Amino acid sequence: MVNRIFAILLFVAGVGYFGSNLANLFFENYDLYRVQIESAFIPAMIFGEIGLAFWLLIKGKKVIPTSQQFAS
Repeated sequence: MVNRIFAILLFVAGVGYFGSNLANLFFENYDLYRVQIESAFIPAMIFGEIGLAFWLLIKGKKVIPTSQQFAS
């Protein structure tokens, strides 16, 4: 369940990053609209990236090193 939530948030954030940078390349006056467009993606960017970082730290702490896996 947590994996799916982070996957969706990071996908939306990725679309936001990609779209924003692509629009910056192709539209001359993109600076006029940058704040409005990026503000739609900022929550997904923040919660997706910070949440994934904490989830990886918590999940990574529970991993058993390979040397202990084969010792039993």
